[in-house]
Amino acid sequence: MGVAAKSPTRFRKIARAGVLAGALGSLTAATSDQASYPTGFQRWEHVHSGVVLPGSPAYPGFGGIHDTYGNAIAMRGYPAGKYADGSVFVFDVHHEVVGKGSIEPAKRRQVDVMVKRKGVWDYFEFKGDSRTELSVTVAQGRSQCAGCHDGAKRDHVFREEDAAPAMPSS
Repeated sequence: MGVAAKSPTRFRKIARAGVLAGALGSLTAATSDQASYPTGFQRWEHVHSGVVLPGSPAYPGFGGIHDTYGNAIAMRGYPAGKYADGSVFVFDVHHEVVGKGSIEPAKRRQVDVMVKRKGVWDYFEFKGDSRTELSVTVAQGRSQCAGCHDGAKRDHVFREEDAAPAMPSS
C-alpha cells in the first residue's frame, strides 16, 4: 500500500495549505505598497528599446541604453492602452559605451518598475544590479514618477508613438 493510501487526509491538508499559501503570496504581492524585484522580466514581451545620449535632457536620470518589457497582463491591455491590476512594465537601463562605430550596453544603471495595483500605478527603481536596494521607493515614485506619467495619453503608459516629456522625440 502506497503512502498516499495510508493517510489521504494528511496529503489533502498539505495540498490545501500549499494552495492557500500560494494564493496569499499572490494577494500580498498584488496589494502591497512594497517594491518587489520583477524576477525574470527579460523573458517577458519586449516592448521597446532606445538610447539616451549626452545632450538629452533625460541623460542625467536615464542616460544609456534601455529596454522596456511588459508582463502578460500588461500586454493584454497594451493594444487598447487600458491596463488591469497586476500589469507590470520594466524599464531596464544600462550605461553606454561608445566605441568606433558602435554603442554597446555596459554596467546596469537601474531597473525602473511600474505596477498597477488597486487601479493605481506605483513606480519604484532598483539601483544597478541590486534586487533589494532602491533609489526610488514606492512612496517617492508616487510623486516623482507619477507626475510625469500623468501626461501619458493612455493610462499613464508611454508608448512608442508617444515621446515621454523628458525623452527625446523621434
